[in-house]
Formats: sequence, structure tokens, C-alpha cells
Amino acid sequence: MSDSSSSGLLDAIWREVLGDAAATFNWLKDFLLGEFVPDRPFSVIVAEMLANFVPGVIIVTSARDAVAVIVRLSTHPDRRKEVSEWILLCACLIALALPLVMAAAGAVAAGVGAVVTGIVGDELAAALRAVMLMLIDESGKLAEMVRFLNKFIKGNILEFLKGVKFANYEKSLLEILQQTTGKLIGIAQEVRGKLLGARVFDVRVADHLESVQTLIQKLSVWEQRFYAVQQEGIQQIPRAVAELQQRLDRLLAQEAPKDSHVVSAGVTATKPQPVAPLKQEIHDTPGATLRDPAAHSADRTGGTARTGSAPALKDKPDVPPPPSAQPNVKIEEVHTPGEEYALVNGAKIKPLLYHKLYHGADRATLGVDAQMPAREVAAKIYSEGLPGRGDNIDLVEHAGGASDRAFRGTTVMMATPDGQAGAILWADEDGFVIELKNVKGYDVNAALEGRVRKPDGSFGGNAVHGEVEIAVPGRIKPEQVEQVYEVVMIRGKLRARELPR
Repeated sequence: MSDSSSSGLLDAIWREVLGDAAATFNWLKDFLLGEFVPDRPFSVIVAEMLANFVPGVIIVTSARDAVAVIVRLSTHPDRRKEVSEWILLCACLIALALPLVMAAAGAVAAGVGAVVTGIVGDELAAALRAVMLMLIDESGKLAEMVRFLNKFIKGNILEFLKGVKFANYEKSLLEILQQTTGKLIGIAQEVRGKLLGARVFDVRVADHLESVQTLIQKLSVWEQRFYAVQQEGIQQIPRAVAELQQRLDRLLAQEAPKDSHVVSAGVTATKPQPVAPLKQEIHDTPGATLRDPAAHSADRTGGTARTGSAPALKDKPDVPPPPSAQPNVKIEEVHTPGEEYALVNGAKIKPLLYHKLYHGADRATLGVDAQMPAREVAAKIYSEGLPGRGDNIDLVEHAGGASDRAFRGTTVMMATPDGQAGAILWADEDGFVIELKNVKGYDVNAALEGRVRKPDGSFGGNAVHGEVEIAVPGRIKPEQVEQVYEVVMIRGKLRARELPR
């Protein structure tokens, strides 16, 4: 790309920014709001690409745009089938997913080109995001943009692109999507819980203000929309990653310079002389060893050329003993029931990752002796976690109290501000609340909405909607236990008392 081409792009940005006051304001608004503004000018996108190479900027713009795209996919279900939307979401999430990739597999996982050209850190994230954004539009500008960006980063971006394998990021992109949608769902749940528990002079506000009831319903709808995006992403993110790789390969095939190789000229070499193999005689017996020529000649002359140290020839080889009998053991990965998916009327649904939840239970539910001191119960939970439950992973039956259910009930709050809901009530006095971290779970209200058959044949939602339950697999590992609390009664109110490790 010539210098005039680079300056032409910069001049276009300059003219668009400084055209007039109104245009300047709109341009700055589009730049600051990012993907919250549809159909942004091309100059805004290019300017943002360059700004992302400033350390720290890429994290802010990526988080902003990821939320914007998720919200857009939530409100426009038809756009969830467009691969370009998911490529855009991958571009927004890549800066957040890159630390997971680097931690799991090192710098090489980010692409050999990153190591060869010295592109690291925020610069690597910005380069990957820029490339993904360019690959959304398969126009003739792609090669020009690659050469343009090559003037603003260290190393050769084409060498970097040759080593990029988008499949390396697929797992981390899915995990970041789960975390992001999980946080959005958690925010909606927390706001809804506060609205449900809001009281004025012991009167529930939600029971008397229609606007509050409408807002609670809207929050429930948003929870379902975010959950739908997360579920759709399980299928669409791999599709987008594969499409990205195909587009990148086509771009490199068209635009990358052909590799040249230096071939040394041939030189004259002396032809090696053939070496005759040593002639030996062997017994005409299967399995016999080669015969010692010296010993063979001694046998024919009546001599005793064989010494005492030489092994005697055998007509048959020794047969090794058979291996001792042992069971045929096959090691397989075992998953806790409900960890990979749950069932709702026979349909599989995937879990979300929650960073903090609270499980309240009495001693009988935890399987501990009624006389065991509270500190010993806590020590047991810290060291062993919580045991698994049944094998029934149907959420409808779980909500109905099936005895063989595989899940435990949790909430996002230990107790609501008014004390009318939360894990502390499930535990009750002399029970325990366990604070969990990084566990997979299912929003029971969202999963069962419109899927529970009523006696009249119609369909409704969760019968105990007010619990705002997140169902998690019964088996809780020790590393997922953040804190254990004992529930005690103080002045007529339930309180949680922290039990140290």
C-alpha cells in the first residue's frame, strides 16, 4: 500500500470529524457509544481500531460493545441466525477471552504469528479484534486495511495472520459469553428481587403500583432473552469461528506474497561402493538364533573354538511367561448429573456459570448428625464439599419436589432486605448457608416459563416463582465453597454467623 493510500484514509477521518459542529458531535457520539449505535460510519470504526492499540482502551471498548451486541441479539431474535452478528460478538469478546487462552496454553495458543512478530498484550487483542471486524465484510477493502494496520503495529501483520488459528479461541469465547450473559441475568434478577421485596410501612410496593409490576415483568422477559442468547451462542459461536478461519484463509491466499525458497546447487560426490553383507548360516528351524561362524568352523574341524563364555545354540527359543491376569479397567471421565445439561419436558438446556450463589439447608438435607457441633459441620463442608444427590435432571420434577432430583436449590441473595426470602429461610434456625462460587446452574423461573402443564391442559410457569431459585448440580466440590454460615436466631430474626475455615 502506498503512502498516499494511508494518508487518504486519515484525511477522510479528519474531514468527517471536522466537517461542521453537528457532524463532529454525531461522530464523537458514534465513537463513544460504539455498537450501541447501529450502522456507524466507516471512519468511526477505523478510528476505534487505532484507539484500541492504546493500552487499556481495548478492554473498555470490548466490554461496552459485547453488551451492546448481546442486547441487540436479545431484542431481535431474527438476527441470531446471521453469522455476521456472531462474528461481531466474537470480535467484541476476544479481548476478554484472550487472557483465558494465554493462561491455559501460553502465548503460542494465540497464534505462532504473535510470537514471531512480537505482538503481545493489548496490542495482540487489538490486532485480533481489528482483523475479525475486517473479516465481517468480504469486500475489496480487506487487503488495503491489513496493509494500513501494518503501519501502526510492531512486526508484519501478514506474518501474524499466517499463524492465527481462530479455533484456539472457541472454548474461551463460549466461556466469556456465559460469564457476560450470566452477569446480565444476575443484574436483572437482583433488581427484580429488590422490587419484589420493596416495602413501605410493611406494604409491598409491587402489590399496589402497576408500574412496578410492569417493570418486574419486563425484567423477567430480559432474563429469558439473555438466556436465549446464551443458548443460541453454544451453536453459533463455533459456526462463526469456522467462518472466520475460512475468510482469513481466502484473504491470505489472495493477498499474501508467495513464499520464496533458496535451493543450493548440486555438487559432485564420490559414489559409495556397495558393501557385501556378511554370509552366515542359520539352523533351518523357526525361531533359531544366527549361527556363530567361528563355532561352526570349529565343529567341522573337531576343534573347540567355542569358549565357556559364549552362549550355546538353541533349537527353540525360550517362551516368556504369560502376563498375570488383571481386570480390564477403562478410565472414563465422570460428570455429575445435571452438570452438562438439564431436561425440561424432554428438551435439553445448557447451564449458565454463576460467580456467587447461596445454598441454604438444614442438617438433615446436608446429611450431618444433629448433635455435631457447627464448627465441625463447617470443617466437613470446607474439606469435602457437598455430596451428590439423585439422577433425575428434569427441572419440572425438581421444582415439584421429586425425591430423586439431582439438583440443589440456591439463590443469588442470602436474604432479601425485608427478610422475606433468600437462602437463610431455606436453612432456618440451626441450619447452614453455604456461599458457592463458580458453579453452573439453571434459572428455574426462566427455564420453566410457559412449560409447566396445568390440570386444565394449559401451560404456565414455576409454581414457586417467588423463590427465584437457581438449581445447581448436587455435587459441590470443596474448591467451590467460598464460605459457610451458621443460621441463628437473634432478637426474633434469623441471622447468618460466619464459620471460619
